Amino acid sequence: MKELNHELQARAGVFVGAENRWVRHVGDSIPPATARLENLPEEVVSLDTHGAGAVVSLLEKGSARYLMLVSRSIDDPMQVDVAFRRKACLVDRNGIFVPVGRHPETMTVEPGDALIFRISK
Repeated sequence: MKELNHELQARAGVFVGAENRWVRHVGDSIPPATARLENLPEEVVSLDTHGAGAVVSLLEKGSARYLMLVSRSIDDPMQVDVAFRRKACLVDRNGIFVPVGRHPETMTVEPGDALIFRISK
């Protein structure tokens, strides 16, 4: 709990005051009564979870836009390949913005964990 509390506080700048624009699902199967992600945000070129289930949200705070991916698995890590039209930043567990390139990068998401990207300023 102590680690989770630290992570939430470190990333609070993303969430406090942000508006959730939509929530969608990706993966080979999606939960009943949910919406599949059909169209990526304009800043995102590609997003591939290799069939693993994830919840994808678009958040806006002022002029900044954030893409959040949450693994639906509680047992298995998820591999994610993501590419952006322009430079984006990963918001790490300490709330530090780490630049990511425009080319596809493979990242691992631990069970139940999340990746948060700032996709525009």
